[in-house]
Amino acid sequence: MKGFRKKKLVIITNGTLPVPASHGGAAEMLTQTFLDYNEIFLDFDITIFTIGNKSTKNNGKSYAKTKFIVIQESELNYKFGRFVRFALNRIARKKIPNQFLSRVLARRSVLEEADVVLISNNHYFACHIAKHIGSKVPIILHLHNDYINARTGNHRSLAQINKVIAVSSYLMDRVKEVAPGKCKVTFVHNGINLSLFSEKNARKEELITLKYGIKECDFVLVYCGRVQKSKGVKFLLDAFIELSKQSENIKLLIIGSTEYLNSRDDKFLSELKKTALNSGRGKVIFTGFIENENLKDYFHISDLAIIPSAEVEAFGLTSVEAQASGVPVVVTDSGGLGETVCSDSGFIISQNGDIRQQLIEAVDKFRESKSLRDKMTKGALNNSKRFSSECYYLNLRNEIIDA
Repeated sequence: MKGFRKKKLVIITNGTLPVPASHGGAAEMLTQTFLDYNEIFLDFDITIFTIGNKSTKNNGKSYAKTKFIVIQESELNYKFGRFVRFALNRIARKKIPNQFLSRVLARRSVLEEADVVLISNNHYFACHIAKHIGSKVPIILHLHNDYINARTGNHRSLAQINKVIAVSSYLMDRVKEVAPGKCKVTFVHNGINLSLFSEKNARKEELITLKYGIKECDFVLVYCGRVQKSKGVKFLLDAFIELSKQSENIKLLIIGSTEYLNSRDDKFLSELKKTALNSGRGKVIFTGFIENENLKDYFHISDLAIIPSAEVEAFGLTSVEAQASGVPVVVTDSGGLGETVCSDSGFIISQNGDIRQQLIEAVDKFRESKSLRDKMTKGALNNSKRFSSECYYLNLRNEIIDA
């Protein structure tokens, strides 16, 4: 790439989950993907600030082009500082850097020597970083959530940001409504390792079906994601209960937990399990959190993936993962979620309509037509190619270069 001089890239994570993404998290997994491909293309010398502790599986030694600065969250002085700064910010309205960011800012020389600083999904960091490094180093915000728009009032931070890279066209349009002229706004769709999800492991799939009593004749619906009310899981369970009355050979896999790894059941999930036990006819299976590299085995034993989100979704990575596994999807038209689906790879239902009834109708339509199932299975695999991790890396790389 002629004329490309921005070789030193500093990435500042949100400070919630570690990178590499041993504890899950969509933003963290995407950051790891970017690091992995940079080892192949060698475009940047990267320094990344990430949270961690003694049990964090930090694979920093395997990265020749990335230096990890791990901020240890388990240290007592870190915990104390986090508590104090959190309390102060309730009064100061986030004008004080939180404990994670304060540790980042303490390494001012690292920031000043960068050619570009990329902040992962936390616009509040920008004003504090700009105060430390001035305007000489471009600041990019990689935006994964819909919290900068005309309604939230969070757009003041954009004055310190040179470019926002959103994860969907929907999110880009929302930010453009409030972005100042000097702040460029664009989007790069998220990407995944397609081969990771397309590869089959017959033994693992057999073990899963044996563990959960899934028969070859069963029609399997799968939900994968955080098990929260806003994700529409209750609509799915209610729809499934009705569908199960019509057919004996139908099961529902609910993959995920309330948050991420090691999350405990909250009131909503407990009530969901109780409803499933009482009315789900013994056909609802809660797997808990599953590591990303193992998800494909669950998708491969499923017939149709359901993502019935009742909240605004910035993108919809799970939809892409299901399609890459050859599983058609049913999604709501929530934010950028619909951008992951085409007419040959699944159904898009209205978030403002009767989600439960629409789910029932979509599942019935899919089950009743073998030709439709065959068409959408092929369509899902073809559509997923738009979201390869290599395409994601190259597109994001180009946007960083052009900052």
